[in-house]
Amino acid sequence: MSLALVRYQPPPTRSLGRRLTLLTELEVQAAELERQREETESRIRDFEKRYRPAVGDRYLELEDLKDQIQKAWRLVQQARNGEDLSPRPEPEAEDAPHEAFKPEGNLRRLFRELARRIHPDLASTAAERKQRHEFMSEATYAYRAGDERRLQWLFEHWEATLNSRAEGELDRTNQKVAWARYRIRELNSTIASLNASSIAQIMREADEARIQGRNWVIELRNRVVDQLNEARLELRRVNEAVKELDKKTARIVRLRAGLE
Repeated sequence: MSLALVRYQPPPTRSLGRRLTLLTELEVQAAELERQREETESRIRDFEKRYRPAVGDRYLELEDLKDQIQKAWRLVQQARNGEDLSPRPEPEAEDAPHEAFKPEGNLRRLFRELARRIHPDLASTAAERKQRHEFMSEATYAYRAGDERRLQWLFEHWEATLNSRAEGELDRTNQKVAWARYRIRELNSTIASLNASSIAQIMREADEARIQGRNWVIELRNRVVDQLNEARLELRRVNEAVKELDKKTARIVRLRAGLE
């Protein structure tokens, strides 16, 4: 009888092995979701190129009207509730004047600082370069989406990753697992948002019309015309509501809602 020799692995090694296996599974899942996101965005871009000429400038006019109406009704309601709609001056620093706070400027500064710290050229190994590329890709996507919360999270996560490098391989692997889970969560959220968008709904309607042999282009044109007529009626109603306000407040509402 022969005995098979089994190499004993102490608990920390077995734990590391399990975490590495989990990390591989998560990275495969994240890569697939990344592919799905890129594919969905590409389909939407291609579809937009096809359908926008079908409705011409009417669709853009409709979107502008919807935006104006929504802003105007919100401002009218605030005015009816007695809120002061007058613009408030930005507080000045005691020592020197400065520009008013601009979220986009803060977002830009945060992105530049993060990009400076995580640039792939700073990597010392191929694995670290790959990780930096992933962080850079996620940071760029968050910046283009104007998501300051996500950029801040990436910044803090990167700092935590740096602090863990002096620790053991298990700790580094746990950091990578946390990062992979974050990517999966954010990618799922992005894909869900894309699929729930109005353009995705129009895409599904176009596919259904094509299957049923209907002329979707004519249907879309007619629908946009009908929605434009409804929006114009709603715009008249909101303008009537604005007229009921005092002259100064009405002027502010029109300016802020883009009605002038």
